[in-house]
Amino acid sequence: PQSDLVFSARLKQGDLLRNLNDFPAAQHSYEDLLNKPASQENLILAQLALAECHNAQSSGDPSHFDRAQTLFEQLRDRVDAPVDVRVEAGYNLGELWVRRDNRAKALEVWWNDVVSPFLLDAKGAGELRTKGRYWMARTLYRAGEVFEQQEKLEEAKEAWVLLLKTKLGWGEALARAK
Repeated sequence: PQSDLVFSARLKQGDLLRNLNDFPAAQHSYEDLLNKPASQENLILAQLALAECHNAQSSGDPSHFDRAQTLFEQLRDRVDAPVDVRVEAGYNLGELWVRRDNRAKALEVWWNDVVSPFLLDAKGAGELRTKGRYWMARTLYRAGEVFEQQEKLEEAKEAWVLLLKTKLGWGEALARAK
């Protein structure tokens, strides 16, 4: 039961259930993984999957919003979590705030908790891997969109130029078009 193969299979089962919109069953699968983690890394991955499951249900139920928010905040702040996971959690936390029409809070999370520590800080930027670079690019592009919606065009341009300048690998054509 402690094998990484069992963990991977159960995580994939939860992902498939989530893709089929069977969120209660997916949630149960992820919670089961949290109760029996094979390793610290697996615990973090299960927590991220559970947060995403609550996130998917958050538009219809405020309790899922609160749970997703808490889980994403915990992951974003975990110093033992991989940087890629922390960036993904920060991106998703900002998206939660956008859906709640709190764009200022979303931008604060994205700039202060994602971009500054994991892209502008040389140490954090050096730890970004492929998945983290993808989520960082999504964060910058989405921040630019939110600034544009607020008619803060200089800030939007700054986000998109930063995306282009850092060559993150995703969204460069979209940012250039903007």
